[in-house]
Amino acid sequence: MPTLRPPSTTLETVVFVFFAALAVLGAFGTILSRNPIRAAVGLFVHIVALAALYLNLGAHFLGVIQLLVYAGAVVVLFVFVIMLLGPAANSPKDGRGIGSRGAALIGVAGIAAGLISTLQYVRLPLPERTDSFGTMNVVGSFLFKQGVIPFEMIGVTLVIAVVGAFAIARGKHERRALTDPDPTAPEKLAEGPEPDAKSAKKTAAKQSAEGHS
Repeated sequence: MPTLRPPSTTLETVVFVFFAALAVLGAFGTILSRNPIRAAVGLFVHIVALAALYLNLGAHFLGVIQLLVYAGAVVVLFVFVIMLLGPAANSPKDGRGIGSRGAALIGVAGIAAGLISTLQYVRLPLPERTDSFGTMNVVGSFLFKQGVIPFEMIGVTLVIAVVGAFAIARGKHERRALTDPDPTAPEKLAEGPEPDAKSAKKTAAKQSAEGHS
């Protein structure tokens, strides 16, 4: 029977509540923002808040890896993809699916209320924090033995997220054929707008009448 860890100090509780709320706000900012740059910033805030929670729990290795891998690599990769495909690309407003979105919101709110009401009855014993908690040896041994399947699933999920970012960003730009002239070219702007068919016929008729006269 492991000995129970003494209750957390007031400072640890305050730090946990602050960074937990910051992580939730960053997650909402990521999924609710229409601007891809702001969504990437929300993801960055969420990752930094999770790293702070790991450090508060004493898992220093996980906290550092969270910053190096996710904040230093994944978020930077997303920003590069966004900048490559256009940071100002905004999807048009669409009023379709309001009913389904409202039903989904009500369902999520109901699930959250049920979880919150259930958690107040849960009292789990906290084991004592050992010296090997959160070290590279323990984390690596668990990651590549018991947690190898979730580890691979997370890798596949990240790849799907990158591919989805490409697909969404490519669909927001107007496609133009390679043979179509560029209307903003300097020679087109110097020539002025092309006359339509009626104007061309009127000009030809006028020139013909002047020639006969």
